[in-house]
Amino acid sequence: MFAEQIISYSFSPDQLGAIIRQAVKAELAEYSPPILPPNIPEVATRKQTAELLGVSVVTLSTWEKDKILIPNRISHRVRYLKADILQALSKRKKLNHKR
Repeated sequence: MFAEQIISYSFSPDQLGAIIRQAVKAELAEYSPPILPPNIPEVATRKQTAELLGVSVVTLSTWEKDKILIPNRISHRVRYLKADILQALSKRKKLNHKR
């Protein structure tokens, strides 16, 4: 019913590089880094950490297995340090684009 139309362009490597750089600059100009939550506790529970990072508790478990965010265990309780949470926030940006 609908005819597909294929359009082919011919670019030199330099031209393609310039087009890509221009597109990346445009995206970066619109990018605004996430604002860090103001009240990150020094020691946070799994639930608090998941909410701060915008992920599920299951994702935290996966990150622990993958050694992305390692919790501290106090008896049977799991806690995350503020420094580790802040580091995971910066890694999270990279993880979102890893797929």
